[in-house]
Amino acid sequence: MHKLSDFFRCVNYYAGESGRDLRNLDGSPLTDNDRQRLFIAEINEIYVSPLLIPKLVLVKEAFRAHNIGLVIKDGFRSLELYKMIIEMRRRKGQQVEGIISTDRFPHATGLAVDVTLFDLSTGKDIWNRDEVKDGEGSRFLNFYQSATDEIGRNFHRIQILMQEIFGRSDMVAGQLNEVWHWELSGINEKTPRC
Repeated sequence: MHKLSDFFRCVNYYAGESGRDLRNLDGSPLTDNDRQRLFIAEINEIYVSPLLIPKLVLVKEAFRAHNIGLVIKDGFRSLELYKMIIEMRRRKGQQVEGIISTDRFPHATGLAVDVTLFDLSTGKDIWNRDEVKDGEGSRFLNFYQSATDEIGRNFHRIQILMQEIFGRSDMVAGQLNEVWHWELSGINEKTPRC
C-alpha cells in the first residue's frame, strides 16, 4: 500500500467518545462540514494499492480542468475495521445493509477510495447532495436525475461529471452506488483483501 498524502490533499479525522472535543489531526477544530464527514474510527494515514495512484492522478487533473479539487477521505480499510464499523452500527441500532458493503469489502482491496470535491478558487466544499433535506436516498447516484429545482439539477450535474471523470480512469461507483465511493472496475470476490 502507498500513502496517499504524498500525492493528494487528504482529510483525516479521529473520533473519540461521545462529547469529546473532536479535532482534525493537525489540531484544528472541526467545522460543521467536517462534522458531517466525520469518520467513526481513528485514521492516521490514507493508503491505497499502487495500482490506483496513477488513475487517481488522472482523475485529479481532470477535475482541475473544471477548477475542482479532489480530497481523498478514505482508502484502504482492513477487514477488521470493516467488522468493527458494522458491529458498532448494529450496536447503536443504525442501519448497516445498504449503507456499508457487508460482503464485498472493497476498501480492503486497496482499490477503493471515498472522496469529496472542493472549489479550487474558494477552497469551499462542492456538495453533490443534501442528505439533511433530501434524506439518505440522496447518497446514491442518479437520485437527482429528475430534480426540478436548480440545486437538485446542480447536484445531478456534479454527479454526472464525477461519473465521467472517474469512468475515464476505469473507476466506477461501488455496488451501493454512493456518490463519494469510487473503486477500480472489476473488484469481485476473487480480488485479494487484507
